[in-house]
Amino acid sequence: MAMSFRPSSRRASASSRAALAALFAAAPTGFAAERPDDVWVIRCGRIETGTGEVIERGAILVEHGVIKAVGLDIEAPLGAREIDARRFTVVPGFVHPTSGIGQDRQRSSGNQAEQRAHTSFYPYYEAFHDALEQGFTTMALQPASQGWLGIAGLSAIVQPTGDDGKKSAGAALLEQDVQLVFTMNSNQQDKDLLRKSLEKVDEAVAKYDEALKKWEEKQKKAKEKKEEPKKEEPKKEEEKKEGEAPKEEAKKEEPKKDEKKEEVFEAPKVDDKTSTLWGWVKGSYPALVRMNRAADYLHWLEVVKERKLRVAFELEGADTYLVADRFGKAGAIVLLDPQVVTYPLTSERLNLPAFFERAGATVGFVPSRRFEEHRHRVAQVVKAGFPREKAIAAMTAIPAASLGIDDRYGSIQPGRFADLVFFDGDPFEVGSQVRKVMIRGTMKFESEKEAQR
Repeated sequence: MAMSFRPSSRRASASSRAALAALFAAAPTGFAAERPDDVWVIRCGRIETGTGEVIERGAILVEHGVIKAVGLDIEAPLGAREIDARRFTVVPGFVHPTSGIGQDRQRSSGNQAEQRAHTSFYPYYEAFHDALEQGFTTMALQPASQGWLGIAGLSAIVQPTGDDGKKSAGAALLEQDVQLVFTMNSNQQDKDLLRKSLEKVDEAVAKYDEALKKWEEKQKKAKEKKEEPKKEEPKKEEEKKEGEAPKEEAKKEEPKKDEKKEEVFEAPKVDDKTSTLWGWVKGSYPALVRMNRAADYLHWLEVVKERKLRVAFELEGADTYLVADRFGKAGAIVLLDPQVVTYPLTSERLNLPAFFERAGATVGFVPSRRFEEHRHRVAQVVKAGFPREKAIAAMTAIPAASLGIDDRYGSIQPGRFADLVFFDGDPFEVGSQVRKVMIRGTMKFESEKEAQR
């Protein structure tokens, strides 16, 4: 299925987008128009599952866009169609955990936790097509209120939609409110902001618990009162006249009492900022904490203390290796730019991802430059010592885990969406190319060479 990815013009100025805001308010939210309704068996030359497992000459069973089985002996169900991919190495679709495509980034400070990335999502960027061509199938759209200060808000999940030759959207919004994004710097301002925000959450939780306790006590008393046995008054016997038949008592219909509506617990009102942070604290979604220096992590520990929080860390500074053992001891997910850096104030080379991996941290990679460079940059850190068997996971399953979506995205396992990339060789070899990309069981991209076969 040949597809074109070079529309005449998909870029628009900020003013143009503002003018078209109403038109694009109902941006695509899924793949309903192309949702597969069939079954595929994909026969592969090599499968790298994203879990560290490699299957030679294996197959993938896909039903309605979801992977049902992976292995060597996969029987095709009745009516299933087969894809012959025995010339290819098949890997999970790459996951971008910190994308800003589709947003006008705005530098901000303070607590902007109420911001939602999906409310300002603009899907008509050509960059989504560029990402698809390089094997990116899932992207975390971060809130527009980004910067290196404060709490930015909640990110969303988008996926490229491919192109049908028409001027159509390049991506679709799939999931909302998946991760809280904020920054932690080693300064008093950021420490106070996080500490006070968490204290407000603690206060809100205490008020909620107190209100719930009072409501439950009230309900208990009402139930006990309702279940109390009623005392029966002694009946007066009427005197009968001799020879008179007993009179039937007329049944009096008691007036129906208005049935009371069941009382529902009303939680104390909480502002949007505190509510969002509360969702993170109670584990509804994880957070991504961005840091630039080793000292930032020490200040983070000083604020959060013993709290058990779902969190991943994006580290940008070279000196963060100084606290790698602390991240490793915590078993933390660390997102890094795949690069070999130099130790501060020296010319000595340091493979930062390999250093964190040896310390025990779970390492994922963040694309920091053009999409076509990403896997080649990963190949360089692999050559310099990062474990090859963990490299695919660092581009797929680990970024998905940092977002809390690894039960649906990021690996070739039963229950995950069939987001697959077909390479004509080892993904980390210079000459290897992406030949096909499948998203949720539908082929969304084929290279020109593949289309001509």
